[in-house]
Amino acid sequence: MKFRKKICFKKGNNGFGRLSKNDVQTLNDMHLTILDYSLKGNQVGVHFTNEGRQVGTFMGYPTSHKHAVWNGFGMYTSRSKDKKVWFSEEILKMIMQFRHIK
Repeated sequence: MKFRKKICFKKGNNGFGRLSKNDVQTLNDMHLTILDYSLKGNQVGVHFTNEGRQVGTFMGYPTSHKHAVWNGFGMYTSRSKDKKVWFSEEILKMIMQFRHIK
């Protein structure tokens, strides 16, 4: 399956640490491909590949106009109105592909 990734931000702790809304918007034409998923009760774990092109400053690194592909995992939990999500992505691999780190 292949999906276009849409990222929504809410006020407060959104789990992105140093990433800001502007950092995410500097990755152009982002695509997320689901590689595998697992369901258990009210949780779903998703293993995915993400890709995009850096078109602006990202985490303090200048624009590179390079394309990068990296893996990640997300865990979604839903209990009626209480929904939680966390992600782990290969940010170092992405930054290396943008040629900011060798």
